Amino acid sequence: MSRLSERKVEPKTRNQVKAVEKGSEENGEVKTRTGRTGGRRKVVELSSKQQRILEFVERFLDENNMPPTVREIKDELKISSTSVVDYNLRGLEEKGQVIRRSGKSRGIELVGRQKHSYAETVPFLGSIAAGLPIPVIKDVTPEDVVELPPMMFKGKSTSDVFALKVNGYSMVDALINDGDIVLIKAQETAETGETVAVWLESERETTLKKWYPEPTNNRVRLQPANQTMQPIYTPMNNARVMGKLVGVIRTLA
Repeated sequence: MSRLSERKVEPKTRNQVKAVEKGSEENGEVKTRTGRTGGRRKVVELSSKQQRILEFVERFLDENNMPPTVREIKDELKISSTSVVDYNLRGLEEKGQVIRRSGKSRGIELVGRQKHSYAETVPFLGSIAAGLPIPVIKDVTPEDVVELPPMMFKGKSTSDVFALKVNGYSMVDALINDGDIVLIKAQETAETGETVAVWLESERETTLKKWYPEPTNNRVRLQPANQTMQPIYTPMNNARVMGKLVGVIRTLA
């Protein structure tokens, strides 16, 4: 009799455990996924919620070149709380599907996925004057780059963006200070009032100013953003727009 009782209780206990696990994960069906452990492939069971999280992380990495935060997973998948997301991520980690880097908000890595740098790079072309124009450094090597977080451009291409270092204080009222790095989108035209990098043909120099063309006078006014400084006036055919300002990386004193 005791053996029969043990056989009845054991299946019931396992079912109860399964039910508790299902309730904790708020899942429905259980799906399988092939993973790797110790160089050997094995099939692991994932809850529907874990599967959705894993697919979203993969998609987010493809589209943004960086992993999502726990809150982004919660919001996108309409999960009830970040603690539920965290619970399922721990489950994915235990099942060998993800690695989590503690202390990082974007610390989720997919096991078996080739690692990529999460930083965008743009060429660094030297210094640009924000007080008086100075020559641009023209010799650019592969080492002359500035790393940017991809979220800075929200997935947009940076193939036509370059970086310059600001020297001077003529743009301080636009929150561009000496030593800051400005990001310039290469283009040959600009709207009135836009902040642009301008190449001065006669001087063979570049400056960062606001662009105010004056066609009736056949000249352009290059306006500083500093009330203590005067504008630069130059003939239209002497000023060539190199690009417009699209970002600033500020230095902290």
